[in-house]
Amino acid sequence: MKHNDQADDGNARHDGVNPYILFTALGITLVLVSAICFLLKIEMLATLFVNLGVSVVTVVIVEFIWRRYGGDPIVKAIVSLRRAVKQIGELELTGITSIRLQRRQFEQPEHLALWCRLLGSATHVDLMAFTLGAEVSGKREIMAGIRQSISLNLCRVRVLTLDLAQETPDFSSVALQRIQEEELFAEGRGARDRFRGALQQTWSQFHEIQKEFSDDPERKECLQLRAVTHTTMYLSIVCIDDRMWVSPYLSSARGGDSPAFEISGTQTPLFQLFQNEFDHMWNHGSAV
Repeated sequence: MKHNDQADDGNARHDGVNPYILFTALGITLVLVSAICFLLKIEMLATLFVNLGVSVVTVVIVEFIWRRYGGDPIVKAIVSLRRAVKQIGELELTGITSIRLQRRQFEQPEHLALWCRLLGSATHVDLMAFTLGAEVSGKREIMAGIRQSISLNLCRVRVLTLDLAQETPDFSSVALQRIQEEELFAEGRGARDRFRGALQQTWSQFHEIQKEFSDDPERKECLQLRAVTHTTMYLSIVCIDDRMWVSPYLSSARGGDSPAFEISGTQTPLFQLFQNEFDHMWNHGSAV
């Protein structure tokens, strides 16, 4: 029965007049009538019929294109917009405000300028990475911003890195593998030595800030520096008050090529998740 019904529908389409042809003919007829009216100098009717004819032909063409290429473009645009709004809403719930395919995009001058601006009024800063070389080490503006935030705002700054100073069998070989892949310094030295060199540079910069406030009872405890020895890190985290930048350490990509996420809002799920990760690693660290 279903097959017969489809056959009947097909025959009806063949037997009936194609509406596209019908309305196209109507539009052309109206245009011809308008031409006759123009020749007869009946300009009002000529204008009316030509507008009607062109409108009918235009509707037929647009309808044909819509059906041939997937429907009304306005409806499709509305559907896409609704989908985008839903996705944006989901991202807002998680706290993600920006995504970069490569972490190095967060190391551009304009982004470092943003960090410096945020540090000017910061009251809480958490920094976690293998050596923090890409994030803050060697960047005078960032270090100056941290120094200023402590001086003006009594900002609490926690700095957490890895440590290879102690020879321990528990230290994950993942860290050494990553160091070799990153090529932190020039060839010719071992990965462990390169790692130590990067760490010493980071630590010395923060130790200088600690010395500056060593005689200030209010500020000398603001900056704390710890290192993790018995485990490794799987994320780099930069947190300035209620904004956070997170990037994973991937075994298949160098650090700068890993994706990075900006998260806002201390009460959002991902912010709390990564804040807990930092706290967990911090509690396993030792003072440097």
